[in-house]
Amino acid sequence: MNVYIKRAIGLIVFTFLICFALKVNLAKLISPMYLLFVIAGSVLFAYTSSKRKFEIKEFIYEVGDQAIFVSVLVSFLSLFMCFSSTIDSMNIRIQVIMCMRPIFYGFIMKLLFNIPIEKEQEQTIMEVVEVKNVSLHDVLLQNGLSKRECEVAILILDNLSNQEIADELYLTENTVKKHNANIYRKLGVANREQLKAAIRKAK
Repeated sequence: MNVYIKRAIGLIVFTFLICFALKVNLAKLISPMYLLFVIAGSVLFAYTSSKRKFEIKEFIYEVGDQAIFVSVLVSFLSLFMCFSSTIDSMNIRIQVIMCMRPIFYGFIMKLLFNIPIEKEQEQTIMEVVEVKNVSLHDVLLQNGLSKRECEVAILILDNLSNQEIADELYLTENTVKKHNANIYRKLGVANREQLKAAIRKAK
């Protein structure tokens, strides 16, 4: 069974159980307008932040990544409109709760779509470098890394620490850590050692 279908079934069952246990009216959780806003916003932000050529699994993962940010933004704007209009003080609590629904949708999309991507590579990165006689920088670019991420990855191979990489590239250490996370995700590894092993495997 497809992993996305399994995750969807699990989320549906869990949501029904929670609603039943807490005696939540499930119908009140559903707002087609808010749901559409969150989905459309997540897809739009994922598309604008993705590389030109991307696999469908990578795009779905990126949609899940953007869902939380979009849902918080939609809820914030809804709350702003709620407090900007004249509302009966007796109903203000209900209106605020209703405005928080997009965040619920965002977390659902995050859980549903953020499934680790397993990349099937016919050749290791170093095998491509050796066979095609191209630079490591170019091969990393072809594997979806940005120019800056390529620079960070090559410095990781030189055993530089995050702070040393930051000093070398005139970045903050937090920025280097964000680049590291993107590199690991795009190359299907979890840490520095796995990154080095993936690239140097053919040596």
